[in-house]
Amino acid sequence: MFQHDCKPREIDLKDKLIAVYIDDDQPVLFYLGGTFFLPLFSTPEKLVEAMAIAGVKAFHVKTITDHDDFLDSVAGQVRLMLDPWRTEHGTTRFTELRLP
Repeated sequence: MFQHDCKPREIDLKDKLIAVYIDDDQPVLFYLGGTFFLPLFSTPEKLVEAMAIAGVKAFHVKTITDHDDFLDSVAGQVRLMLDPWRTEHGTTRFTELRLP
């Protein structure tokens, strides 16, 4: 039997990174299971790797400077994922950030 231990924890989004398309300055979104997610990254290396896997080439990086302002700006518009990565079986894994 599989049991998922999902203990709530607080994650500060300050200094997390977002990929933004160069053409229109809109954030790169990932579409998984019929849902749009905004991927956030803790390191530039994780961001670059995920963009390469997704085939996104023309992007620049923005840094979240204020946790609360960022949450206010995306509230109810999109789900958030932290550090998505691809397993050896091709499955995407990530930490989903739930808004209060």
